[in-house]
Amino acid sequence: MMNAIVLAVSVAAGSFVSADVLEPSVENEVMHSLSKAPSFVPAGGTLATGAVELVSMQKFDGRFFDGTNDITHAAVRTLRKIVGVPGPELKISIFASHVESIASEQGISFDAALGKIAALGYRGVDVYEGTPADRLQAIRRNGMEIPCVIGTPRFESTYDEDWAEGLVSYAAANRIPRIMLVPGFFTKDGDRDAELELIAGRTERFARTALASGIETMVEDYDSPESPTRDSGLLRRFFAFAPSVKLVFDTGNFAFAGESPLAADSEFSCRIAHYHLKDRPGEGTWSSVPVGSGIVPMCELLSRAIDRGYGGWFTVEHFGVSDMLSAAGESIGYLR
Repeated sequence: MMNAIVLAVSVAAGSFVSADVLEPSVENEVMHSLSKAPSFVPAGGTLATGAVELVSMQKFDGRFFDGTNDITHAAVRTLRKIVGVPGPELKISIFASHVESIASEQGISFDAALGKIAALGYRGVDVYEGTPADRLQAIRRNGMEIPCVIGTPRFESTYDEDWAEGLVSYAAANRIPRIMLVPGFFTKDGDRDAELELIAGRTERFARTALASGIETMVEDYDSPESPTRDSGLLRRFFAFAPSVKLVFDTGNFAFAGESPLAADSEFSCRIAHYHLKDRPGEGTWSSVPVGSGIVPMCELLSRAIDRGYGGWFTVEHFGVSDMLSAAGESIGYLR
């Protein structure tokens, strides 16, 4: 029955929203309902039912249920549309390498590809160490920010003081507030416990150098079997040796490691300083798909982030897709 109502209202939603005017008492009920509900609903949700019926389906914790089915995201999206309350605007960025892929696939310049990305609604581009000044200027010329620069030291081998100071200076000079490190990898026959402590300790050393210049250091749950930060257990131990280091929460990499992204979010929420929004077509699969089209529980992860007051960046990631511009459009369409 509920599915039939949802479908019917979906078809009629445009005229229903634009033509109907809610009575003040009903609008008050809708606004009260929204005040209790989670504050983020991604684009692309299914329209549910009329305002009064929806409000009556809201539970004490602010969520909406049709029997045992949680329809919160569809319900809040409908209520927002009815009363004209916009959802929060997310700070969405993309990798510079994705922009390069778009330029290559479309046969256009990097600057022109940036223009296409900006037109889709992206507000930032994450870059890599050594990205030349003309590309950094092009990013800002297209009205976008640079939330993060990515560095790839090999801390399992050595700590290069000159390299560390150089990367921090690069970030500071180009007004980049955060550095994400892929800090190194376990060696083939090495003592992994000792190597984890060594890599984490050197990452902490780097982080303290960066903090002296007002720059934050992060690592992510990196999707390699040889990474000392690939899953929750290793991250837990890593952060014990690197308390100044924050987490880039990669939504798809916890799934790749066979873990629940929701459980990882619960454990590391206080350490998250940045998100990589990566969706996967299946568990244990390296390939990526546009955000919202795979197995990762994006709605719940995004709702949690917004509900706890996260105001940082969400970087869309889909390495390996065949049409990067289409994937970028589909991803930001979902997030909007």
